[in-house]
Amino acid sequence: MRMNGVRFLLEGTFEDRLTLESLTAYLTGLPKTLGMTRLSEPMVVEQGDYIAGLVVIAESHIAVHELKVGLDMWAGTIDVSTCKPETLDRQEVVRYSEAAIGFRVVKEFSIDWGTSPLD
Repeated sequence: MRMNGVRFLLEGTFEDRLTLESLTAYLTGLPKTLGMTRLSEPMVVEQGDYIAGLVVIAESHIAVHELKVGLDMWAGTIDVSTCKPETLDRQEVVRYSEAAIGFRVVKEFSIDWGTSPLD
């Protein structure tokens, strides 16, 4: 039996700096919006000009990283990884990210992966 998955990665900028509260709300809401099963509360840390968060989902994980890259300019990545690639609505990830945290996509990447006990 083969297990397949995908990492859907977005690089971009944020309208405003994320806060612990806004990132926690995003990591709580996105799995629900995508019909994924959250296994943990979001873990969020802020250190100076950097903030990152992670939520573990039954399907894998969702992570966000934001860093100050200029005067009042914030950039970062969003990583949605799932072992159920056929159910991942990539357009909804982009739409939700724009609406919830003011994320503007610059680049999108998809990395397909697969495992098998026979590999």
